[in-house]
Amino acid sequence: MSGLAQRYLIDLEERTRSAPRLTRAQEVLRVLHRFKQWLHRKVKELVQEHWDLAVFDVTFGSLKAFVIYPGLYFAGLVWTIPIMEYIPLNTQVWTAGYLFCRRHILSMVGRLRYGHSLNRLDALRDEALGIHPRDTRSIHRFEEGFKGTVRTGRSRLADWVRRCRRMRRERNVILQSELRAMVSDREFLWQANELRNNAWLYEEILIKKILSTPESRTRLRARLVTERPLRDGAARRLRDTIGESLLPSYARVIEQGNALTETLKRNLGHTFSATSLAIRWLNWSYQRAAYRGLAQLDVLHHRLLAGILEDTAVEDSEHLLPIQRKREEIQTWMERAAAFGTRAKAAMSKPEAHRVIEAGIAEARSLGRPVRLARLAYRLSPSARRGV
Repeated sequence: MSGLAQRYLIDLEERTRSAPRLTRAQEVLRVLHRFKQWLHRKVKELVQEHWDLAVFDVTFGSLKAFVIYPGLYFAGLVWTIPIMEYIPLNTQVWTAGYLFCRRHILSMVGRLRYGHSLNRLDALRDEALGIHPRDTRSIHRFEEGFKGTVRTGRSRLADWVRRCRRMRRERNVILQSELRAMVSDREFLWQANELRNNAWLYEEILIKKILSTPESRTRLRARLVTERPLRDGAARRLRDTIGESLLPSYARVIEQGNALTETLKRNLGHTFSATSLAIRWLNWSYQRAAYRGLAQLDVLHHRLLAGILEDTAVEDSEHLLPIQRKREEIQTWMERAAAFGTRAKAAMSKPEAHRVIEAGIAEARSLGRPVRLARLAYRLSPSARRGV
């Protein structure tokens, strides 16, 4: 991923140098566009990482509308419905309570699968690998001028709460907002803002930009200390087996999809045409396999950690071979997605894109990937029906 971040850095610097001087109206439009990007990121995070909130909200609302309130109506207690809606059965209050208790609830669900809570398993991993606090698993290592490690946190609220509780912040822990503050080139930050939906890659690019300037490199170096190597042999074996974080793998999958979308916008003129959607749905079939593999790999990691709590050494775990095979499977799906993306990016016209779609559908079906949405979009394409 370091080479990928370097290529993005070079491209962003070229775009920054060629950017024209902005008028006041263009600056206002940029503020509005930045807000649009922020809203898109938050909606995407909500759908991908907090989808259970929507399920809880809809389920609780349906329970009230179709079970509780009809029961009160037929029981002659209609007058209690406004009272119930005000506090005891207010959907927003219950959803907020679920959000507040969500981490603990999911941790307890982990006890059913692994025999231990997720909080305990994660604490074991973080303690063995020296990760503190727990929300700084975005780890970046570099050797450019000096050897350093940056653990990035993204929640300013969590950092403020820790400071209010007089908890000492580790010197190698830096907020993403602080990394942005170290970059003096405002135009560069604007050009890179579109990459913030891929947080790990975005942070890697910011760090490389900081290291390319003497002043910002000095500021970053003042915040870092030399990381102590893991002396415990069991901790080193655990790190070599499960790694420190799956974020770089997720970042690679996200980047491949984003790069394909941007290329389709340039080559075909629109990302929401039926032809573009067919290509994106085909690519998503490979990406979904990679995402599913990463989720299954995380389950295997937690099973291995549960075995450690039950006095099973890492080298004696029955999950070593499944972890290795799952990694190879994920790598295979990533390579297939990259190969399909390369062919799709080479399509400069609708007829070329149609040939890529037809070959992609046949290939994906032979691999057992779902192609229904891609086939539907392709059939709805006016240019495909006209043979153009």
